[in-house]
Amino acid sequence: DETIMLEFISPETVYLNIYISDLNGQVLVKIFEGEAKKDMQNMLISTDKLTTGVYYLIYQTPLQKQAKPLYIIR
Repeated sequence: DETIMLEFISPETVYLNIYISDLNGQVLVKIFEGEAKKDMQNMLISTDKLTTGVYYLIYQTPLQKQAKPLYIIR
């Protein structure tokens, strides 16, 4: 199993959608969708379905959207 640990701090309780997309914006892996409580969050993400390449890890709330590059090397 290939996994990565995702850690982030939610400054307040908020509806959050986290997913991995390809460079064209197509959602490949849904990681989390729901209410994220205020505090440090940890999630273990399986990358088994992803081949070597560049992807985006997307954090989306009702008010903002952030994309971080994610590099998978096999």
